[in-house]
Amino acid sequence: DFLMILSNVVYPKDTVITDLYHTAEAILLNANITNYSIDTSLLDIPGNGKATWTTDSRALLQNIAIMSGTTLYQDRNGQVRLEKFQSLQAATTATAYTTNQVALGGAFSAVSKYNVQSTDGGMGSLNFDNIFEVPEITLDQSIYQIVINVYQVGTDEYTAYTYTNPGMTGISGDSFTIDIPILTSTTVAQEIANRMFSETNYNAVYNVGWRQNPVLLASDVIIISDSKTTVKQSRITKQEFHYEGYLSGSTESRGGI
Repeated sequence: DFLMILSNVVYPKDTVITDLYHTAEAILLNANITNYSIDTSLLDIPGNGKATWTTDSRALLQNIAIMSGTTLYQDRNGQVRLEKFQSLQAATTATAYTTNQVALGGAFSAVSKYNVQSTDGGMGSLNFDNIFEVPEITLDQSIYQIVINVYQVGTDEYTAYTYTNPGMTGISGDSFTIDIPILTSTTVAQEIANRMFSETNYNAVYNVGWRQNPVLLASDVIIISDSKTTVKQSRITKQEFHYEGYLSGSTESRGGI
């Protein structure tokens, strides 16, 4: 598990940090990890001149993922990946998929990062042909407010910027601070806040027991039937697999109501 290894590798203090692509690459190579894939969009995001603090390499990679809007994970082939994170879209979170399903002849096949082809634009399906009971649905809190520290280049000094969720009324949601010492751009800080708000506004948590499909991974976007007539788009947050002569399991995902 390369991510566990990275937790025990300190990224050298005062190492020059240019763009996030080359920083992520340097972190992995410093830990002798050569099997990796980094999204080229990280080339366009600046760093903070130098790492003026001491941190473990995994935490720094996590910060890079938050700044760049990427998913950090190790795939089944052992490759460490920083892959662009696609936000859920409001227009496709509910019954809009019913129309698409008719147009596609009902073909919602499983799809994931492993390039399994489908005709539905990349959606796996958990429908009443393969689930054991109606999904359990609970509501989680959205994020009401985020404070993000934006640093001056090459220093430990920062300014705290407060961002409020435009999709919420009242102050009943979560609030927290993001502190990333290599974050120097208010534009990037705004993008981080927008992604956080957009994703957590889809606060319906679906738990479903079904036949399971090992090709699906956490962060994949799937379609879940929550009634005989309604389907919802949601993102997988947890997978469990059970084998007792046959495969079964549970999937937890987060999406719209």
